[in-house]
Amino acid sequence: MIKNKNGESLVGILMGMFILGLVLLGIANIILNSRELSYQALADSSIYFIKNNSINVLNSSDLSNLNIGEEFYINKDKNTQTINILTGSTNEPNMYVDRHGYKVDDINTFSGFIYTQTGKVTSINNNLGFEHIKYDLTIKEY
Repeated sequence: MIKNKNGESLVGILMGMFILGLVLLGIANIILNSRELSYQALADSSIYFIKNNSINVLNSSDLSNLNIGEEFYINKDKNTQTINILTGSTNEPNMYVDRHGYKVDDINTFSGFIYTQTGKVTSINNNLGFEHIKYDLTIKEY
């Protein structure tokens, strides 16, 4: 039997290309998964920071004008640097914030991450003359 050097070379090249294709496919898969994990980590850390900042604001604010079951929205005004705690259905557009807690004026044209931030008063306790308000704060990616 006569060995054909060209045939052996062609098979070797095809096997090499197949292995190289598998390696490149594996690298692309790793990069894609890494990108998804990075996106999720950024979203989770932003939600964590917004929630902690909001809890600190609520703990140092006077919430005595809120009633049980009432929803409220927290945001920060970019121009005046003031933090607003708003209630009522007319203030519902104020629930949209960016990752720094600033109010998003137009959610259709905003470029970046948008989060919804709503709170609800769950109970009010008057123990020893101090009013203690419990609330449920929800922050989600929009």
